[in-house]
Amino acid sequence: RMLFVPADRVRFDDDWFTTGLRGSGSVSFTVDDLCVPEEFTIDGGLLRRPPAAQPSRGYPIAYYDFGPFTTASTALGIAQDALSAFPGIAVGTVPARGTQTLGSSHTVQAGLARAAALVRSAELLLEDAANHTSLRCLIGGEELSALIRLAAATVGENTVKAVDSLHSMAGTRALRSGGRLDRCLRDVHSAAAHITLSPANFEMVGAYLLGGSLLMRR
Repeated sequence: RMLFVPADRVRFDDDWFTTGLRGSGSVSFTVDDLCVPEEFTIDGGLLRRPPAAQPSRGYPIAYYDFGPFTTASTALGIAQDALSAFPGIAVGTVPARGTQTLGSSHTVQAGLARAAALVRSAELLLEDAANHTSLRCLIGGEELSALIRLAAATVGENTVKAVDSLHSMAGTRALRSGGRLDRCLRDVHSAAAHITLSPANFEMVGAYLLGGSLLMRR
């Protein structure tokens, strides 16, 4: 069950010392010796169901259908920043013992285009899921949830591949701690570790497409 407790009874633990997303806050909290009345709790299963019909467009879909859009957009933003940073490195860098800039390499040019395609296709898939959500939010159900989770998992996979390739092509210019590609590499891998972007979603959606129930995890 999900519990609602007074904010002043929660202690957040300063233990968020991570590879990436270092500014996003603590992952741990502690609540000591607190009794929570049943009316301040929610059945966790309700978080997977769409809310009752209402005139407002606010909160029109289930909690677990909303979450993937926030994490997926974060990963997309990180990958887009890497795509923005790479050309400046490529056109201004001559590799060791080389005579031409990194950007003049046909391999690098093709690699940049492939990375852009990975990010753009992920963005379009997420936009498609958002459009379906807007049209079908009152219906909800596992079909919509599967569509959203498939889009989010693809965003996680594509953005990691894109940033990894850009970081690799930049060579030693990407190794400086705190540099844009360094941060993008650390941040995108940290973002993709979230359950909503996890590759496990491919397995769960695949099982659903084969006639099974749509599970969060096995």
